[in-house]
Amino acid sequence: MFNKLAPFLVIIILVTALFSGSCGGNNDKPDMNLTTAIEIVSSSSTGLTVKSILNSREVRLDKDSPNFGTVFKYVENAVQNRAQPRFSDFRGTTAEIAIPYVLNYKLIFRSSTGADIEFDYGYDTIWFTSKDMIYGAAVDTNLDGVLQQIFK
Repeated sequence: MFNKLAPFLVIIILVTALFSGSCGGNNDKPDMNLTTAIEIVSSSSTGLTVKSILNSREVRLDKDSPNFGTVFKYVENAVQNRAQPRFSDFRGTTAEIAIPYVLNYKLIFRSSTGADIEFDYGYDTIWFTSKDMIYGAAVDTNLDGVLQQIFK
């Protein structure tokens, strides 16, 4: 299936590059990789906000909540399978790369330092965007059911 979508994705990336112009960078993104982000969540997270993109609702969970631990275990066990630079030089300009992906939920972990570590989740992949990279990681699809239960 990916082979059929590959040309379409390349076109999307090129069009994004052409129309992005000089984007400069996004300094509000953390300067860390996926593994470091998960380690920070593990060591210093105080809570989790789950935002449902499908129904525009959000639920806040404290670290003591059983659902917090369950969701975190899925994130912790995710296997990184993609690392894409966020920026590329294209015809003399810096363009931001966009990876189109399914987005069902945003998982926003609050750390004890006050910083938020945000993951996007869609069906079988979590995505983490840092200052310079976009990371994708395969996650057990049972996470979807856990997140649906949180909103019931």
